[in-house]
Amino acid sequence: MYRMEAGNHRKNKAQEKSPMHRRSLMAGVPGALLVALLMLASAGCNVINEPPDPPTGVTAELVEGGVRISWNPVSKADGYYILVTSEPYQESSGEDVFPPQGWDGKTTSFVTETMLDGDNYYWVAAWRAHLTSEAVYAHIRIVGPKTAGEDKAKALCDCFKIANTENAIACRESLDLQYDEFKNKEGFEQAFWEELNKCNAERPEWW
Repeated sequence: MYRMEAGNHRKNKAQEKSPMHRRSLMAGVPGALLVALLMLASAGCNVINEPPDPPTGVTAELVEGGVRISWNPVSKADGYYILVTSEPYQESSGEDVFPPQGWDGKTTSFVTETMLDGDNYYWVAAWRAHLTSEAVYAHIRIVGPKTAGEDKAKALCDCFKIANTENAIACRESLDLQYDEFKNKEGFEQAFWEELNKCNAERPEWW
């Protein structure tokens, strides 16, 4: 997740006020008012130095055109980061979620085409200034060629365990129909055979 920040905040010595000048600026300020001003300044610094609250109500659903990600607005957040991983923890390798063109960075719902084949954990974090909240995820499973190949192999392994040959063959044929749309897609066959080789059931003669 990336965020670009612009602006040069450096200040040269000519712009700095001397200690005497700073004291002269405060000389006419009443003591009680000065204390109040300092307390307000301190409170403002504390707000800036605290990250925003984590988002709540994070959801992900498969819709036409991709996955809709939604969450509740976070008070005083400047914007949001969104990341997708294949595991339920952020340390796993993930991808930035690319929002649709025109997203303003603050709207709390959009449809993305960024999807992984299999488990998708969409993480949402709020940011303010240079601080980021804890991220919260929503999970959705998307069946693509790789996942379909693995699923079919696991189901076929269960077919091997059926004692009645006629029923076992019917089980296999049912799977062939169920996963027919994936059979010619890249990644399906490789995932199927890799998973089937893990099958702990003895392959019957009809296979």
